[in-house]
Amino acid sequence: MGIFEGKRQKPLNIWVKELPKGKMKEIELIFDRQLMLSIAYEDGREVTENQFVNRAAIDVGEIHTITAVAENGENLIITERHLRSIHRLRNKKLSELQRKMSKCTKGSKQWKRYNRAKHYVLSKSEHQLRDALHKTTKQFVDWCLTTEVKEVAFW
Repeated sequence: MGIFEGKRQKPLNIWVKELPKGKMKEIELIFDRQLMLSIAYEDGREVTENQFVNRAAIDVGEIHTITAVAENGENLIITERHLRSIHRLRNKKLSELQRKMSKCTKGSKQWKRYNRAKHYVLSKSEHQLRDALHKTTKQFVDWCLTTEVKEVAFW
């Protein structure tokens, strides 16, 4: 774990019920409101290239997260206003907490409470944004598979 305040820290022992089969590439311990273990490994499977022939062009925006057109004439518009609402709520809560923090003495008990609340808001909104973007990209990939798109070009 390294040295903290001049003292060698005790190592962390982590017990994992089942490890995936394959060659381990990286193991990482992550803390974001909870401890998580991230494992990168090779499973031995070969990557196969798809046999599709269509190409698609996409435009990424704020209101319409993805607007796509394929060569065969099919198109897709994914509206993700939910992302904007998450951003707006996060900014509103952060401004409120920062206004309260500015009235406190830095390092005081109340300031630390507000700071902890600020980090909670940031962490929660980050998870919500990641989830919404994951759902959007999943929807786009499913559309690409149904329209047999091989290549995607960004504008």
